[in-house]
Amino acid sequence: MEENYYEQEISFKLWHGTSKENADKIVKNNKWIETIEKEKPFFGDGVYFMKDNKNLACLWSKQKNFDSRCAILCFVNVKRKFVFDLAVDLCYKLYRYFELKVSKSEKFSSAIINAIYESTERGELSFEQIKVVIGYYSLGILNDSDKLAGECLNKAVKVEIQVVVRDQNLIKIDHIENC
Repeated sequence: MEENYYEQEISFKLWHGTSKENADKIVKNNKWIETIEKEKPFFGDGVYFMKDNKNLACLWSKQKNFDSRCAILCFVNVKRKFVFDLAVDLCYKLYRYFELKVSKSEKFSSAIINAIYESTERGELSFEQIKVVIGYYSLGILNDSDKLAGECLNKAVKVEIQVVVRDQNLIKIDHIENC
């Protein structure tokens, strides 16, 4: 691995499904409404996107029963050192370690990811501060938070990539498309 591997910038093409009304507010104010832990998202607090998949972003907005559905195309550029990728062996093992540390009532993916995030903020881990989380799931398999990247990636299923951006300053809006 190159010495500067973690200093390399990586780019994501991301789709965010929402209502037309919300999309207009996001573009006008350049402010996103973050999904937070109490809503039990899969991969912690932040703004949720589908990587390279407008159709899944539209499907999400449909599941939310928005009347006028659309998807916002965005780009995010970030150094690798700020990315917590659950397909990377070390990140997945860290996830499993923190899974043992959270209380039984909080054993859902969001609480675990947020515990890791808070530990990096306090300097308890040698990771850089997490700005982007990459999670993996299959619509057919990951309907509960106990099945995550490792189990899913080891099966012959189509795995989708969801990206959670914690640092909104990284998000560059390109345009809005109707679903």
